[in-house]
Amino acid sequence: MVCGQVFFGCAIAFASFGAQVYFRPFREPEANVLKALVDAQIFLTFLISFILRTLGALTVQGVEPLTADFYGWLLLGSMALLLATGVALTGRQILRRRKFRTGLIDMAADTGGFGMVGLSAGLGGGGNIGAEGLSSGGEGGLVRVDGDSSF
Repeated sequence: MVCGQVFFGCAIAFASFGAQVYFRPFREPEANVLKALVDAQIFLTFLISFILRTLGALTVQGVEPLTADFYGWLLLGSMALLLATGVALTGRQILRRRKFRTGLIDMAADTGGFGMVGLSAGLGGGGNIGAEGLSSGGEGGLVRVDGDSSF
């Protein structure tokens, strides 16, 4: 009965992985990749659990050449790889957003017209951008470069 539950969980994890790859529900590609990797890790965990539950019978018959220790290290290694990949994807997404925000600020400064208040606050900086640039406020919204927000 327990092997049946693990097999059913493995099938659900595989279907979830397939749906994730097909639909790609998140806007950012890094989020879709990370979710697909997490689904693959869940599938691998269920699969190794299924193998370990049936390992005793297979080892007695001499069919399975790998030991339970090998599968344990495989699971640990895959978790470490998933963690490292998650950190790398998150860093890539942060850099991409920072580059996008910097581009918006540069575009607003080049046009000399409108900008977004507080946009530079998310970049870790604050204050003004240039003598006539955007100032970082806390309210958000649109403001003219000369500071007049009534339009």
